[in-house]
Amino acid sequence: MDVARTFLALDPDEALRAGLAALEQRLRAHFPYAAVRWTAPANYHFTLVFLGQVALADIPRIQACVTPVAATLAPFRYRLGAVRPFPTARSPRVIAALPADASGFLAWQQALAAALAGAGFAIERRPFRAHLSLGRWRSRSGCPPTADFALDLEGSATQVCLYESREGRYWPLFDAPCRGSGPGA
Repeated sequence: MDVARTFLALDPDEALRAGLAALEQRLRAHFPYAAVRWTAPANYHFTLVFLGQVALADIPRIQACVTPVAATLAPFRYRLGAVRPFPTARSPRVIAALPADASGFLAWQQALAAALAGAGFAIERRPFRAHLSLGRWRSRSGCPPTADFALDLEGSATQVCLYESREGRYWPLFDAPCRGSGPGA
């Protein structure tokens, strides 16, 4: 059976993507390059629902489940307020940009996860915490103690995308526009 490692995500708009790429250049001066594998700007995203391995034959069923739900979700604006080790400074996995208010992300995540779970897809059980990974620690021993970096960048959430994770890159499988007045407003 052919399978793909998949996740639903919200992509930053182009202005935010450019702002994050500029920020990454500043962060490189603070975090030693050897300790961090930086995320390519084309791969910036907020994971909403991690599906993991799914059969390629199930992609149309995922799309049929996600598209009508996404159409009910209200687009929203968000502000990124900080950059910090994530999930915690004591046990970091990534350097992440975090929204000042994650309620829009949470509303979208809950609606999409509920629809996918209702359709029989296995959904990750970890609590959802909205973040955008800017870099991954190669080794936790290379993580220097750090304070948060203040951040003030804004973005717009207007669609979700199903991605396949393959060979260190993310390949879009489909987009679903959000134009409703439901969760996320």
